[in-house]
Amino acid sequence: MPECEKCGATFETDNQLRGHMMSHARSENRKKTVDRKKRVGLGAPHKRLSLPEIPGKHTHWINDKWGRDPTRIQRALTAGYEFIDSEGMVVGEGAVDGNQDPGNRMSRTVGTNKDGSQIVAYAMAIDQELYDEYQAEKQVPVDRVEASIKRGQFENKIGETGFVPEDGISMTVER
Repeated sequence: MPECEKCGATFETDNQLRGHMMSHARSENRKKTVDRKKRVGLGAPHKRLSLPEIPGKHTHWINDKWGRDPTRIQRALTAGYEFIDSEGMVVGEGAVDGNQDPGNRMSRTVGTNKDGSQIVAYAMAIDQELYDEYQAEKQVPVDRVEASIKRGQFENKIGETGFVPEDGISMTVER
């Protein structure tokens, strides 16, 4: 009786053994396919400004030398943001760790100002807890506006511009 050398299974005919050996070959080919890196075409869509995840941090691109807001990087540093280097590590600012070389900070050219000068975005990170606090502060006036809309009092007096039901205006807010 023919026997499979790989798994020891026995068969009545050589043809059955050959069929069985073909299944071993198919499974080996599948393994090779799984081990291979995933192919990504050069024309395939991808996120050009994605950043590495850093545990406990919120990462963000912040524009520098932007005509509309040229002090944004300095304000971000004051707020607690830190630069991210090209290896995805947080880099201290200035003399804190002796690193004053802007060459290793992760950056991308993201546009041009009206005068033709480049707008450069720098990868920066802030403690997630601090980021969440800032977001909660920014949400307070938004919540006030939403509440006034529901009461029918947004930038007008009740009933001034239309009908408002007794129980207020209902709306769904997605975040």
